[in-house]
Amino acid sequence: MSDPRLRLSSFAVVLPLGGDRAFVGHAVRGGPLVCDGAVGAVVQALATATSTSELESVLADDERFSESPGALVAIVEQLRDRGIVTSSTHEEEVLETRRFVEATHLGPGTGAIRARMRAEFAPAEHWQGAPPQRAQRAVVLGWCTAEALGPALRQEARARGVSLEVVTGFESDSQLARDHDADFTLLVLGNFRLLAPLFGCGPAEAAARALETAISECGHLVREAARHTRGVLLVSGCVSPQAEPLGLAAALCDDSASDRIVALNRGIRRAVAGVPGAVYVDLERLFGNEGKASLLDDLVAPWAHAGVAGGASNPRYHQLVARACFDALDARAGTRHIRLVAVDLDGVLWPGEIAEPEFSFQDPSRVQSLLYGTHGGIHEALRALGARGILLAVVSKNVRASVLEKWNAATIGELGPNLLCPGDFAALKLDWTEKSQALAQLSAELGVSPAAMAFLDDSPLERAEVSHALPAVWVLDVPLEQLRETLLTSPRFESLEQSPEARARTETTQARLLRDRALDRADDRAGFLAGLGVVCTLRTAHDARALDRAAELVARTNQFRTTAERPSRREVEAFAQDPSASVITLEVSDRFGSYGVTGVALTRAGELRLLTLSCRVIGADVHHVLFRAALEACRARAPGADVLVCFSDTPDNAPTKRLFEAAELVEHPNGRVLPASAALPPFPGHCQVASEPSQR
Repeated sequence: MSDPRLRLSSFAVVLPLGGDRAFVGHAVRGGPLVCDGAVGAVVQALATATSTSELESVLADDERFSESPGALVAIVEQLRDRGIVTSSTHEEEVLETRRFVEATHLGPGTGAIRARMRAEFAPAEHWQGAPPQRAQRAVVLGWCTAEALGPALRQEARARGVSLEVVTGFESDSQLARDHDADFTLLVLGNFRLLAPLFGCGPAEAAARALETAISECGHLVREAARHTRGVLLVSGCVSPQAEPLGLAAALCDDSASDRIVALNRGIRRAVAGVPGAVYVDLERLFGNEGKASLLDDLVAPWAHAGVAGGASNPRYHQLVARACFDALDARAGTRHIRLVAVDLDGVLWPGEIAEPEFSFQDPSRVQSLLYGTHGGIHEALRALGARGILLAVVSKNVRASVLEKWNAATIGELGPNLLCPGDFAALKLDWTEKSQALAQLSAELGVSPAAMAFLDDSPLERAEVSHALPAVWVLDVPLEQLRETLLTSPRFESLEQSPEARARTETTQARLLRDRALDRADDRAGFLAGLGVVCTLRTAHDARALDRAAELVARTNQFRTTAERPSRREVEAFAQDPSASVITLEVSDRFGSYGVTGVALTRAGELRLLTLSCRVIGADVHHVLFRAALEACRARAPGADVLVCFSDTPDNAPTKRLFEAAELVEHPNGRVLPASAALPPFPGHCQVASEPSQR
């Protein structure tokens, strides 16, 4: 195979910055780029190398390329795509560039407008290391700064292992999401035409009409973007001005510019809430936390144009928005979601050691901290996480009886409303076990992988012990004064679950632990299950609430699932709407409590595409109920055919193989097959099974 010649473009501007760093740009196409790491090394090597083989020779001693043989070719291809590297002759490149200028920068219509937007607002991108392996496509819709978000989104994507292709359009160009099969669409609302009237000081009637028009148009844009978006739709809100045009008089009326933006954002959020799977990106909160003065130029230029302070010289604006977008995508996917926070007691939930004889919750210093200070703030933050559906657990080296005596007494006194009580925690590990062992026990008992656990402790020694023994656990190695901020602001603690089951997770987990302990004490497992009073209700889901819960289970459950496939909320809805498919949900209760909808199966024709079950009901042996119902649905839609049960091994889903114990299944490259001649597995004898009408 020939080795084509390579060279830096005749229009490339390369400025070495020391070491392997370099600033690179294209004199005509733009796209300023700061390269370091492996990318910077390739750019500098191209000053002398004229082919891929020469590049390999020049960089032969660089371990970054010897350890990843494909990285060099991938970097060259990305630089070629940006016009920095070319195989064309100088004459050919001049001709190509002239055509590009005529078609884009100097052409009629939006090309010239967009070129000016990029030049005005876009900061330089920053590349380092080998290109990511995962590829995604994004569409950004909006004006002004929205046009310039592409570089920041690509840079943030690279930091998260994603190679991102970004296509931009105006707010109404929502068909781009469909045309480019976008993995996500970012709709940046609030152009000058909509916002300028809201900032004016004219008649109140005109402002009210302008607000009504803005809310209506934003809602329409959200719905249109959703209609064309296959993946996740992100919608950013609008930002109130730094200076209120009415000044102090704004406090004497209920129609200030800030009030109008609040109302507009409320309307946008309402539109977003009506779109399954969409996420609202709160720019007002984001910029308020960071400081608007350093991010926005509305004290210099018109507020409504949503400009960026310092233009291209201020990349912080773009970085914040890009990071918020990917944090929202992570929250929607649940990829790095923390499901359990394990917390030490002494020094974290209160000052001092509770086991000391002189310890008292009535001590003035403790009262001060628990009511108004650091420890009270941690209680409040943990309570907020519990409301998000995140489990809490105690891991403390202490004497259980004495701790609970003092702690319970404090929660019924004056401090009670400010204190978490023992019942707010799904589990209490109060003994002298090493904390890493206690966390490993929690992982097994609660069905939460170490990678989905966070650990809080004021002792550097304990934090180091857990980090060494369980490196997957997120140990919050921050000062006590920063714990509250981390708990309330880290994207890893975000949760978009809204179902009753998510809000009742602590109670249902406690019920599950009671059931498991009773089972451990039982001499006869079959007899125990028979007396458990298990009631299983099967439904075919169609309405929004049922599909929301099904999508939650599909996204969050790890241990008991037949494949690693994680369909989005929209894909789950597509199953429900397909006449050849079905979404079957399982609701479970027993004498220890009601667990709500804890299982879901997705079927299409003669395939069981996915079955997943919450760990809260695994011990009740209800998996065969859902399995039987799913197989029955497959046969109903493909009579006389074999049923394929899709299955793939993952590091966590070994318990799922229990499904195959009671059925006459045969091996298949994609899982297991139930032959058409085989009988369906029976419902477990200890379960009372009811089927309710489809939820429409």
